[in-house]
Amino acid sequence: MASISRSRFSTGHIPTSNVRRRSLLRSIRAERNPYTKAALRNEIISIEKEITQLLDRIVDAESATVIGAYERKIDELERQKLVIAEKRARCGTAIKGYDESFRTAFEFLSSP
Repeated sequence: MASISRSRFSTGHIPTSNVRRRSLLRSIRAERNPYTKAALRNEIISIEKEITQLLDRIVDAESATVIGAYERKIDELERQKLVIAEKRARCGTAIKGYDESFRTAFEFLSSP
């Protein structure tokens, strides 16, 4: 059985594999990135809660002006929710390269 030298442990350095190191870096980046799927899902959930609260207020409101204001706010929140859902769907996908992105446009412009 091979013995491990004490000098490696006395410095506090514990060797790790590159795979573990990359995995750790990915998880740190994901936590810092506000556009991760989990963060976007949480944002959608908070918007849905706000919409529910506004619907409850509409039921209790008596003024047509107040009800109209609540409905406009709900429409705005629904649009925000759709934008976030689109971002969430694209989250984690690779960005297309220049050639791939503009190929169709160049083909269209090259043919009269």
